[in-house]
Amino acid sequence: MWNTKGCLHTKDHTTHNKQVYVLRYQRSCFRSSCNLCWEKWIGRASNVATRKIIKYFKIENKKPIHVVLSVSNWDYELDYKKMKLKARKILREIKVVGGSMMFHPFRFNKRLRCWYYSPHFHIVCFGFLPKGSLVEIYRQNGWFVKYLGVRKSVFATFYYILSHCGIKHRTRTVSWFGDLSYSKLESETLPENNNCPLCGRKLVEIYYNGWDPPVPPDGFFEGFVDSYGWHAVETSNIPLEPCNFEYAPTRELNDLLKSLEQAH
Repeated sequence: MWNTKGCLHTKDHTTHNKQVYVLRYQRSCFRSSCNLCWEKWIGRASNVATRKIIKYFKIENKKPIHVVLSVSNWDYELDYKKMKLKARKILREIKVVGGSMMFHPFRFNKRLRCWYYSPHFHIVCFGFLPKGSLVEIYRQNGWFVKYLGVRKSVFATFYYILSHCGIKHRTRTVSWFGDLSYSKLESETLPENNNCPLCGRKLVEIYYNGWDPPVPPDGFFEGFVDSYGWHAVETSNIPLEPCNFEYAPTRELNDLLKSLEQAH
């Protein structure tokens, strides 16, 4: 479904020839399990995670890195919680002080063009990996640690990781640990885009009443258009009367259904 908001206070829009500000957008549930809105969920989740990484970067002046932990073959039978606990233990051993962790249960075989089970964790974190620690971790635990270096674009990294991550009901897709855990560093909320960029007034729902609308009915639009034909959607404050229904008792309803069955 598409919705239209805007600002009709054209007197204050002198820099744009007193035009109407119109924002045409598509409504979304922003759920990772939705077949239609999962891409918007990726964008929002990547934005929130990036803001938290930047917040810690400004405090400690440390650059974020990208690390991949591949589960050893003899740990494939472990459930997700035990895999996650072991991954946290390995991260502490390689001197990672905190970050975010995302689980990938599968990898893609380019030659066979299919997915196969290969559990691994993507970690965007802060820390300094001691020389030789990755080889020692593999020797002790069988887990392969791949260091992918300092991130140039944190948002692009999160977007790529979340585009094919594991989704499970009642399980956090992006979990935080260490110095960036939920109790030590709060996540920043996304700013609401609900104010006019010129006058700052709160946007209201509007509609166009005329021929040849200047805004596409099923496409995104943001900008200024002529004020002719635009009106605010009026909402009624009259409370609706409750509608009460009377239901027959279960015993009488069963007798009624039996009589209807015998009649047919």
